[in-house]
Amino acid sequence: MSLASRVTNGNDSTHQIAVKGWTSSKLSSNKDQGLESLLVFLEKKAGRPLLQHRRAGQTVLIITVNSHDKDRFYHLNGFTFAGATLVLEEARPPGNRSHNQNSSDGRYPHQSHNNHSSQPQSSPFSSQQPPRGPRAQQHHRQNDSATSEAENLIISIIRARYNAADKHLVLNALAADPLITGSELVNSPPDKVWKSIFAMCERSVWETPSKRRESVTSVSLRDDHITSVKEILNLSSVFPTIQNLDLAGNQIPSLEEMRFWKNQFRELEHLILTGNPVAADPNTLPTLLKWYPKLKMYNGEPVAQVAQVPAGPAVTPFANPSPIPQQPEPTASHPEFPPGSTFGLPQEGKSMEQLQREQMGLQFSFETRLKMQWVENCLTANNWDYAAAIRNFQDLRTANQIPPEAYITGV
Repeated sequence: MSLASRVTNGNDSTHQIAVKGWTSSKLSSNKDQGLESLLVFLEKKAGRPLLQHRRAGQTVLIITVNSHDKDRFYHLNGFTFAGATLVLEEARPPGNRSHNQNSSDGRYPHQSHNNHSSQPQSSPFSSQQPPRGPRAQQHHRQNDSATSEAENLIISIIRARYNAADKHLVLNALAADPLITGSELVNSPPDKVWKSIFAMCERSVWETPSKRRESVTSVSLRDDHITSVKEILNLSSVFPTIQNLDLAGNQIPSLEEMRFWKNQFRELEHLILTGNPVAADPNTLPTLLKWYPKLKMYNGEPVAQVAQVPAGPAVTPFANPSPIPQQPEPTASHPEFPPGSTFGLPQEGKSMEQLQREQMGLQFSFETRLKMQWVENCLTANNWDYAAAIRNFQDLRTANQIPPEAYITGV
């Protein structure tokens, strides 16, 4: 097992879920029955990474997730995927079958009296039994030691590449990093290494969304041999509010390989794709402007200048643009708030996280006509990912699962 796998796939911290119903989707005629699209769907809707997946028969997909993320995936039970209703339930290990299957009278089968009767029975799903007693304790200590070693190594890489003054996480040319080339990580698949890095960012370096928002506003992944943002998909869930993203010098061929980040990074103001084939496509910038409404800089230049429209003086890459002025009273036309409400406005003692959530909630309510209580429920269930919450709302509305009392008039 690779070092990266030990970070994310430890038995004590993972959970397996069975996903059913997906093979009846509109994508079932595809070569993979829509499996690849389903995996992307699950990760985006849950806002959490999938660690592993495997098929169990023709119709069941078994996914492995971090234990602390399992509720995010169970929340997707009943969601619609390409026209099919998904069923997510706890996966039952093959070894948990009842002993009644081995005995016609419902009792445990009698032990054989031959010379092998004292030997433990081998499971058909493994080549040997796990160690027991003192051997088991030693086995667990070895696994814990390996996991701790892997986690500490990745945390060291993150901290060594973080510029606190600029709030900039610099992960450029990671494959050439001496800490990686001198470890088992060099033999790990790149996507697993990235998953491990972002998992450690989330769990051990900046443990809360507010810490990540305040500590990291820029991320650079130059010259990392990235061919699709799917390889670094978790970046959008761990750092959804970054303002600057540098992907220069990679090998992203087209917008098709960037679609997994469509409508993510709602605060993104500067994106660098220089050196990627996708940057040569004239449709790239117009599409990015639709995906990222706050985008102001592209490849180091103002977007208006790139589009050959007269613009002001050039802005230094990763400069902080002037803040967008707020409305005097965002709740003025919302019937649930009294005149003079400060909801959605900056105030002394109000954290930036709370302010952003209030503004996001108002926008969501105006767009969906949902009451604020239902808005908060929907955004919370989707980890405050606005695009995911909108899709969740649309799915529930299509399925007629939103009661009339959830809506308000006058919005």
